Amino acid sequence: MFDGEQILYTDGQPAPEIFERFSKRSDNQITTLEVLAIAVGLSTFGEKLENRRVIIFSDNVGAEGSVRKGASKAWDQSMLIHEIWTLAWKLKMHIWIHRVPSEENISDLPSRESYELMRDLGAQWVPPTVAGIFMDMARSCAQ
Repeated sequence: MFDGEQILYTDGQPAPEIFERFSKRSDNQITTLEVLAIAVGLSTFGEKLENRRVIIFSDNVGAEGSVRKGASKAWDQSMLIHEIWTLAWKLKMHIWIHRVPSEENISDLPSRESYELMRDLGAQWVPPTVAGIFMDMARSCAQ
């Protein structure tokens, strides 16, 4: 994220209890993880994104399409998508989802470049903020 002054980024491995809430699939949860990445990004940088136009770059067709549509056939993905749009509404964000090929996805740069690029750019890592999204999702999935 570029806030006009500095580059900020976040990342992290989802906790095992988060994976337990996802439905079991043969794709190693890649689409769910891509939707989760969008949710984490918006949650982490929400205050800085309030009342702003936000472009989300996605290289996953399933995540891009379902987030744009606002729903998925998969219940766990729909829960995350609901949280994305609820947060966007609360913070008055105007979201645009942009499809990019994997090799051009700037959202993947930190991990693809072993973080050297982020260091060279003077980017600051921000711890991911996810509590609200996952607490709601965990409660809903448990019912």
